[in-house]
Amino acid sequence: MRILYSDGGLAVAADGVALPSGDGCKKLADAFGEEYAHSLEKRYPAAAAESLSGALLLLELLERLGAGAGKIERGEHGKPAFADGHVFFSISHDRAAVVCAVSGRPAGIDVMMLPQKSDPSVRLRMARRFFTSEEAEAVGRGEASRDGGEEFARCWTAREAYSKLLGGTLGPVLGRRIPSGPAFMRFSPYVAGSLCHVCCCTAEKGEF
Repeated sequence: MRILYSDGGLAVAADGVALPSGDGCKKLADAFGEEYAHSLEKRYPAAAAESLSGALLLLELLERLGAGAGKIERGEHGKPAFADGHVFFSISHDRAAVVCAVSGRPAGIDVMMLPQKSDPSVRLRMARRFFTSEEAEAVGRGEASRDGGEEFARCWTAREAYSKLLGGTLGPVLGRRIPSGPAFMRFSPYVAGSLCHVCCCTAEKGEF
């Protein structure tokens, strides 16, 4: 586990993806509840490895912070959260990378590995469809300079993180300007030997 950021009310960590052992899965079930742990195990192998790695990263980060764990339940739109609401968390994964944010206030996080696999022309079409005109122009300039999709990742991860902060789905925030109220933090760590773009979005202040 690599700590990307930590203060009195927010901690962000990153790690590589690996399929946990049976002991690891039991540890998750004991900490977060069997229903949540089994829901992650049932996914197809690649998705299960990413999801289980994210849950283990959450547990490790909680232990590092001394915040404690608890039963995890899913909300109306499927977002996982602690049943007693004692602390907030958000998890994201992309291929070989997984990131996690633990906070005393609502939070959302997203990660995208760079360079991206998609074709530059595809990213530009998506930017024109899902981002503001200013952001689409910035993506176009980035693709012209062969930035490997970094500008696209900056815009996309911000929307993913913001939608997770709200606890809803991505659809309502596509094509619109993101409000300036939430606090955004960005990181560019190397995870599992690859460069990643990470965006974390938090609401008002709060402590663990």
